[in-house]
Amino acid sequence: MRPPSCSRLFVLAALAAVLLSAARAEATNSCYFGGSLLPDYTLNGSASMNGESILVTPNSGNLNSSVFFNPQFSTSGDLHIKLELQILTDSTRKGADGVAFVMHSDKRGPKAIGVPGYCMGYAYHASVEDGIFPSVVVELDTYRNAEFNDPSDNHLAITRGARSRHNDPVNSELPLPKDLTPLGLNLKSGKSIYLWVDYIAAKTQLDVYLSETDSRPSSPLLTTNKLNLATELGPRFWMGFTSSTGSDWSAHKVIKFYATDTYGRPEEACCTRDSDCTTSPFGQVCDTVKHTCGECMLENTSQCAVSSSRCSISGENNRCVPSCDGNFGGGTPQACGTAAYPVCVASGPIAGSCSSCNGDNGTGAAFSCGTETPYCSTKGYCGYCTTNADCTVAGVAHKGPFCNRTKGTCGTTCNEDSDCGSSAWCDTASACVPKKPNGELVPGGTCSKSQASRTCLSGECETADNRCGLVNGAALPTGAEAWRVCRSGVADADGKCGLVNETAMPTGADAAQVCRSGVAEADGKCGLVNGTALPAGAGAGRVCRSGMADADGKCGLVNGTVLPAGTEARWACRATVADADEKCGLVNGTALPAGADAEQVCRATVADADEKCGLVNGTVLPAGTEAEQVCRSMLADADEKCGLVNGTALPAGVDAEQVCRATVADDDGKCGLVNGTALPAGTEAEQVCRSMVADADGKCGLADGSTVSAGAEPADVCRSGRSTRQLCGGPGSVGRIEGFGMGCTTIPVTSFSWLLVASLATLRGSRRRKP
Repeated sequence: MRPPSCSRLFVLAALAAVLLSAARAEATNSCYFGGSLLPDYTLNGSASMNGESILVTPNSGNLNSSVFFNPQFSTSGDLHIKLELQILTDSTRKGADGVAFVMHSDKRGPKAIGVPGYCMGYAYHASVEDGIFPSVVVELDTYRNAEFNDPSDNHLAITRGARSRHNDPVNSELPLPKDLTPLGLNLKSGKSIYLWVDYIAAKTQLDVYLSETDSRPSSPLLTTNKLNLATELGPRFWMGFTSSTGSDWSAHKVIKFYATDTYGRPEEACCTRDSDCTTSPFGQVCDTVKHTCGECMLENTSQCAVSSSRCSISGENNRCVPSCDGNFGGGTPQACGTAAYPVCVASGPIAGSCSSCNGDNGTGAAFSCGTETPYCSTKGYCGYCTTNADCTVAGVAHKGPFCNRTKGTCGTTCNEDSDCGSSAWCDTASACVPKKPNGELVPGGTCSKSQASRTCLSGECETADNRCGLVNGAALPTGAEAWRVCRSGVADADGKCGLVNETAMPTGADAAQVCRSGVAEADGKCGLVNGTALPAGAGAGRVCRSGMADADGKCGLVNGTVLPAGTEARWACRATVADADEKCGLVNGTALPAGADAEQVCRATVADADEKCGLVNGTVLPAGTEAEQVCRSMLADADEKCGLVNGTALPAGVDAEQVCRATVADDDGKCGLVNGTALPAGTEAEQVCRSMVADADGKCGLADGSTVSAGAEPADVCRSGRSTRQLCGGPGSVGRIEGFGMGCTTIPVTSFSWLLVASLATLRGSRRRKP
């Protein structure tokens, strides 16, 4: 075969270009993936957007709506449609009336709408002019009208001629409606429902598939070859959805909608990124709002052949065109060419492009968006705002900085707390109000976790007083910081607000605020030390570091008070010590701890020279004290000294060793030993003998014949109780005569002989004084 000439190649290339241009002119693709912007759609009646999907009718009664794609599709080729929708019905309602997929060539174009109620927004009652005519419809009907031959309130059907009656002659050749209940399909389940509609032009065959999963069944539920779309609708038509409600209702939502007259599957017409467009005949750039392939985007004209080109977004596939020089209808050579995209953007990254708007609905902008899609985006489309950032972009007129996510509109009033930042909240008047600091009343007057998180800076409050912040003693929430959530601004090691007693306060802090006890001592620590008087009305358990107080209204227990079980003397006792009897303070006779003060630790408040509590016998009582307290013997004698002197009778049942200064008593029950009683080993007569003397025989008192010391009373010191001439003994006494050559002879002493002995003794003494 001879290779073609250059001229023939040129002709072939030119012909290919013409054919491609024709293909582009005929091809239509719609790809709605959900979202807040709705390019190239017209919303009628009660239809709106909710920021995520197309809300054909909200959940309310007696409504009527339609939504149509502005570009038209061709009837000359095959069609492939996929629809994901949801029908949500209140538990108190039966649900009505359903949603319809509509293909039509009504003279009203994308603004067409039919009659509400059982006409489902596309059909008519009396006059064809009231319905969308001509039309071919796939309806998902959720209300049974028996007079229409509805099999149930859960059926699928095909109709034409704007007639919803299945028994109407115009529908006689079409398949009977399909009851879905026996198939396990429920249109009103609230779950996603997937609908596929395929039209094969050569066979005039329309197939309808339905599933509750995103996988097309192998067989259609409805099929017919009695519908020639070219005959029914003409060469071009619009497609979209209608819905209505009556005395019962449901919400009807379109989640996703794909349609193509170009590709074999509806998804093939759509894209999410540029790589999806590599083989697309419409261009290699994905418009991520329309989800269709094209030559450019408003902000990306790098693929355009002429550098000065701008991007036209007025069709279903974006195209590179010369930059605009004026708004639609302005009369300039390159003015925007369609009322749907009338604004020639003068500056910014999309300068020279035609946008659908230059301001939100209600801003007074020359080309503001309509009420159905009230927000003007910088992408060049009307739709819904979704964040506050959408309402603050430059170059477009917005009604305010806050996005109402329910309505999709920008405004000057807040819609939720997040609009107001971290330090304010959105009140019932839709105004941003500063959050309350700790200690102030919760707005609204009642504390709850949700209210505190909205209105208190700390995010916490107390139900006891309905004020922001946590009181001392309240546990910190997990991960919370004391400086934020505690009214005192501090917490202790136990993870609770406020400082426990004994904890040092921060410099300059107020004890009434930071201490759980509300008090502190001069040492800068919370709580009162033992011995400090309780404030009026205060409980010892709260304000005393020891946690207790005695009957005198002071912290800590006085000496002699029994320790509560399980407590330690060093905390509970003012003396910081207790004795073996589990009472505060040391009993008499107990050694003082090193460096301790007897006045504090001894129950007697005194100690003797042996560094033991209490006074030993013989020590003078301090003025005003009682022997029972300060004397170890608990007794004192008339001389105001501890212990009993010799000769004092012992109290019944007491031990002489303890109470007698002599430490002994005789058989007569009195302290000290009578004359004639043997001294205990190691004792001194001066202490233990009542006479304070003993003789050489180791017994108390002087034997007869022993010399009575000057000043001593013979009656006291002599065992006989009498003496003569300073010698113990006398008439009637038994004595000893020594030194007269008679040895030591004991003889009875009569009055006469006693005189003789005395004379001899005198003589002996006088003789001994001579040399």
